Amino acid sequence: MVLHARDLMVTDLLTVDATLSVQATAERMVEQHRGYVLVRRDGRPWGIATEWDFIAKVLAPGKDTGAISVGEIATSPLVTMDADTPTDELVASMAAQGVRRIVLTSGGAVVGVVTSKEVVRAFQQYVDQISRDIARLHLPPM
Repeated sequence: MVLHARDLMVTDLLTVDATLSVQATAERMVEQHRGYVLVRRDGRPWGIATEWDFIAKVLAPGKDTGAISVGEIATSPLVTMDADTPTDELVASMAAQGVRRIVLTSGGAVVGVVTSKEVVRAFQQYVDQISRDIARLHLPPM
């Protein structure tokens, strides 16, 4: 059985308008326990703001969180991939691009996001089984 990106995606996405302040965006992220937010411009997905964007672009430089918009710190363009992409291609792309999140699309519309956390969860059972198989190979015969 081949897993596809859609099998790992989160569909309950937090999205905000690019004009929303960093402060208000951070409050929404905390309320919904999210480490990222999709940012819209003109009603369309445009970028993504992650906890790292908040730290590196706002907090570390000492900017006023109420005076700067999330659109000013968001990363754009979005890194996207078709939802029907096999997971081996998805993971290879994430590694090659150095990203922890990929926005999934279908027919040009955003349908979900895959994060490195979902990848680890999905493959943990396989890693555990392989580890058990390897351990059995190294046990002395009974």
